[in-house]
Amino acid sequence: MALLQSMGILMTVTAFGDDTLVHIQKIIDLSKNFLQFQWDPRSFNGYNPSIGFAWTSYAPLALLVSLGSDPLTVFHAAFVVYFLAVGPSVYYFARAMASQRIVSLAASVLVCSAVGYWRWVGGGAYGRLFTLPFAFIALALTFNYVRLQNEGRPSATTYWFLIGTWSLTLLGDLYISVVPVAIAILFLPLSAGWKNITSGLLRLATVMLPVFALTSWFWIPVAARLTSLGPPPSELIVNIESQFFWVGPILTLLVLFLRRESLRTLLKPEYPAIVLSINILCVYFLIMGGITPLWSYIPRVWAPYDSLYLLSIFTPLTVACLSVLLRPFRRGIFARCLAVLMVILAAESVFTTISFSDLPNGTTMNNAFAQALSGNLPVSSNYRVSLQGRLLTRGFPYYYPGSFQAGGRTSAQELDPLYQSWYQTEVFYKDDLGTLKNVYHDDQPVVNVTGLIGDPPNFASTMFWLDWFGVGTLVLETAFYPVNGTAQGYSQRGALFTTRTVQTSYGPLVFVSPTDPGPELIATNATSIGFYSHQTNATASYRSLLALLSYLGLDSRYVVPVYLSTLNNIGPGSINTIITDPTTYSEDTARISYLESQGVRINVVLPSLLQQLQTQGPAGTNSLINLLSPTIPLQTQNLTLASTVPSRTVTLTSGQWTAGYSQNANAQLQSYPNNLTLTINIPDSTKPAQLVLDAALPNSLVLTDQLITQVQIESNVNSTVGLVYTSSNFTSNSVEADHQLNPDQLTNLQVPFANFTRWTNPQPKFALATGFNLAITVPPGHRQAKIQLTGASISEPSYTIYRAKSPVSLSAAGFLQEFQTSSTSTILSDNTGGLRGSFMEGPANLLGDIIPLATFNSTTMQGFTEVFVIGGTANGQVSLGSIPEADWTRIGNTWTTNQNLDIQSVPAGFRGIVWKETFTNNWNILATDSSNSTTSLPYFYAGPGLVYIPLKGISFYRMNISSQEVLYSIIIPIMAASTLIPLIVFRRRIPAIGRIRSSPKPNTESSGAISVSNAQASE
Repeated sequence: MALLQSMGILMTVTAFGDDTLVHIQKIIDLSKNFLQFQWDPRSFNGYNPSIGFAWTSYAPLALLVSLGSDPLTVFHAAFVVYFLAVGPSVYYFARAMASQRIVSLAASVLVCSAVGYWRWVGGGAYGRLFTLPFAFIALALTFNYVRLQNEGRPSATTYWFLIGTWSLTLLGDLYISVVPVAIAILFLPLSAGWKNITSGLLRLATVMLPVFALTSWFWIPVAARLTSLGPPPSELIVNIESQFFWVGPILTLLVLFLRRESLRTLLKPEYPAIVLSINILCVYFLIMGGITPLWSYIPRVWAPYDSLYLLSIFTPLTVACLSVLLRPFRRGIFARCLAVLMVILAAESVFTTISFSDLPNGTTMNNAFAQALSGNLPVSSNYRVSLQGRLLTRGFPYYYPGSFQAGGRTSAQELDPLYQSWYQTEVFYKDDLGTLKNVYHDDQPVVNVTGLIGDPPNFASTMFWLDWFGVGTLVLETAFYPVNGTAQGYSQRGALFTTRTVQTSYGPLVFVSPTDPGPELIATNATSIGFYSHQTNATASYRSLLALLSYLGLDSRYVVPVYLSTLNNIGPGSINTIITDPTTYSEDTARISYLESQGVRINVVLPSLLQQLQTQGPAGTNSLINLLSPTIPLQTQNLTLASTVPSRTVTLTSGQWTAGYSQNANAQLQSYPNNLTLTINIPDSTKPAQLVLDAALPNSLVLTDQLITQVQIESNVNSTVGLVYTSSNFTSNSVEADHQLNPDQLTNLQVPFANFTRWTNPQPKFALATGFNLAITVPPGHRQAKIQLTGASISEPSYTIYRAKSPVSLSAAGFLQEFQTSSTSTILSDNTGGLRGSFMEGPANLLGDIIPLATFNSTTMQGFTEVFVIGGTANGQVSLGSIPEADWTRIGNTWTTNQNLDIQSVPAGFRGIVWKETFTNNWNILATDSSNSTTSLPYFYAGPGLVYIPLKGISFYRMNISSQEVLYSIIIPIMAASTLIPLIVFRRRIPAIGRIRSSPKPNTESSGAISVSNAQASE
């Protein structure tokens, strides 16, 4: 209590850290949605929150909250109780081992001051802290149960307490509960000795089978999820500190060596069994912490740093058990030294661990971010928000409990983590893939999808994923994550995104909103493409199909890709086109032929075709569209060749310069054949002087990266010269590159246009320059300055101008097709020379001849009519491809509970509904027409694991979608509850199973025997 008070958290109800907000919100959610806890639509694209939920930790607290208690107060009180309960629970375990009081106290202090314990407290992993007391008590009761069984006097009270405690432990935090369960599974078969292994196995069944049966409703869904997902990814950084805890196994071997003679006649087999069991688990964690050659042979569940935390907590249990084996030396020097050593270690652990375990109070940071979100984050039931990083995602549900979030950190809860990883990589790390390895392990995408995502400059694929996840706004944490390149990519595409940066006291947050977001629920006439295959690579081919569609931004408003596992429930009008392979076609010829006769287009392709096309990027998408034509309506026009301009150099002679704008400067120009001399008289030497030299260009220049500006200039004083391009059609704007001039030193400037980054105004920008200026600034302290300009020229590359028939929007799904080389750049403008889009970097080795419109850096002024191809082949053909957006409309909807969605009227004339919620087989979709007739509608797996509902043009007065998981929420809980029947019927016989009926033969060597009763009485 004093320790908590000294750290300022005993009486402070304020939540510490971001994880605390997660736990509190879980309690609030459970208190409100206990009867609808099989689905949560507000995280990811919807998920089942009950899987892996720490019921022991949260259910009692949720009950108090449901009765009206304050959630913060309830959680804080629980934290204090569990914090104080860990020490006594360890003490109880050590005393159950018959350890001396001083050893038991030292063991409890060691655990309470362990680095893992305080890292969990400081990091907010309170679910683990809440499970620890149950784990230690369960192990202690298991040992007492075994001891009584070995003595032939089984206790029903101990057994039933044991079953209850193990059940509570298993229903707690899985991260902790599996550790004592593993110890018990090792310990119980060995607890009766090698000669009575049958009795040990009976004990294992007697204890663990009822526990597993009673909690089957909890762990069976967890096991099924882990089986479907595979082993969780784990950090690969070796934890050197964990290897310190080899002291546990080494000390065990030392004690066994010293007691090797007396242990041969030991009458209590439970002691070596518990010591062996704990040491086996410790050795496992030691291997997982740092012995990398063995990692491939042993299943890895925890990260290496987890080994340090768990070893720091469970190694003291080994020491407590070993002290019992030294009882014959109790009054000797060795036992005394061991006790003193434990006290010293405990004291040292307290002073070192706690002194370096300053609990982070994240309240200020959470409040700062929450304030930034409240003023800049539009929250709507029609769109999700997508947040990056631990701080934002974990605090958001607490501050915005009614909002919907796409994403989060608990990847195991997402039904298909590949799609979540795909989304995160595309949206958060689009142009920062090289930095992913520097991101904290838990924040990295769990699946490597870099082979599927679009190229870094191609934001069409980013738009694809934002639409499918129904995102209206996303927030990047550039202060904590290396995503500046991606943030810049969003800001450079004004036709697609509105971007704003908000400064907080902890760094900037970048808010990005698509200019044309896709709602979560829409009725659409988009073409539905069914993918049906029996091939082993069917899943990979379907993902290739998604990737191909994403490269041109063909999201749910253009195409609905449906994964078909069967054709039995496909009727006429449900699917427009089906892609299949020759083998599958031959196996289902009758059904496919029937669908074809009903108007469904059938495309039979080679099994590997989609994966081959996917490697070609946007060019592969174009090939797919042509292959499926006219399924995806592609409109193509050849742009008109307007003119071709060869490369040229514009030389500005001394006579072309005139004095323009000036401030605190009187200029005198003297023109000579080879140079221009400028004398600047400065009236007020305490202020800077500014003067602009203007030069009209003989012809317009296209502002491309390949434009080189050369200036030879000399000044007799320190000064700055700005190279400035202007346009007569955009007099309010200019673009400039500044350079420093040293006194009496000729400066030869060769500046590519890429260095011209400073625009006077962000909008509107121009693509064609009609004027060139030199803006000279002389700092204070000078009465006069002389500038000599000895030469100025501009090198312009060759280019070809093409014109479209009508303005083209850069926000549309489409592409330019042109012959590309590594030096080709493309500029888009309107007929006034206004800049609409640019792609300066040579895309030949990235995108081929197909450049998606979303690749171009763009302005908010979207329409372009002129295409300048710089460095390309003269007279080469350029074509524009565009895919028209299908008719669609947003459908109003309301979640009345977590498992029930009410949908407003669905208008007639639409092919289907795209519902951007996670696909499961548990949805029940009922539609009511104007005659009040109710129909159950089929639905399909579409896009990245979402839902497509065919309508066939029918209108409905009302729709209702509900979720009911029968197997895990009804059948298995009933079966688990039925376990109580045999336990009640045989309640007197079960506790006696596994006991040793014949008493052990008395040990004649008192030095080798351990008598718990005598040992405890002597203290």
